[in-house]
Amino acid sequence: MAAYEDGILCIAAQHHAAASRLRYLQQQYVEQIKMLPAFTGLNGLKVIVEPLPSPRFASPQRLPALSAESRQALLQAATLFNDSELNQAMSRIASKK
Repeated sequence: MAAYEDGILCIAAQHHAAASRLRYLQQQYVEQIKMLPAFTGLNGLKVIVEPLPSPRFASPQRLPALSAESRQALLQAATLFNDSELNQAMSRIASKK
């Protein structure tokens, strides 16, 4: 996005890195842009960061409860691993109703 008003060209960048680069090279760009007939009155650039809006997701619906067989299978599977964190995680999942 860009806008030009009162001798200031406002440019919106999507990322901070791009905005920093534009600010760093601002003087060079102003001199080059001033050569264009529409921008002879250009006095400076204003660079802003305007990230794209993040996509909105519908709130997840609650998943159905695990069946008794599924809970039992998770608990049994948890005992097969030598990783205590994995065992605890699987047990927590199995215990949720």
